Amino acid sequence: MYVRYINEYTFDVYTKDEFGFLTPVILDAECHDFVDTPDKLWVRTDHHIYIVDYFMDAMENNKITQLDYEGSPINLNVKKTFLSNE
Repeated sequence: MYVRYINEYTFDVYTKDEFGFLTPVILDAECHDFVDTPDKLWVRTDHHIYIVDYFMDAMENNKITQLDYEGSPINLNVKKTFLSNE
C-alpha cells in the first residue's frame, strides 16, 4: 500500500500491481480525530465513513499501534517513499 499525502487531513491510498502500476484503493479520504475519544480516528470518503481504533504507547517513544475490529494489534511498518511522475 502506498499513501499519498494531499494536505493536512486528506490522502490517497494505492496498491502496486504485478506490473508495477499503482492502482487507487481510496481517493480523497479525510482523516479526523474524535474530540471526546482520543483513541479513535474516522476516515471519510465520498461513499463511506470508517472508524479506526488505535493506541499510542508513551513508554515506547509514542509508538502508534492500530487495532483490528476485535481489538487485536495490527503490525504496520511504514517506509517513506517518494514517487515521481513519468
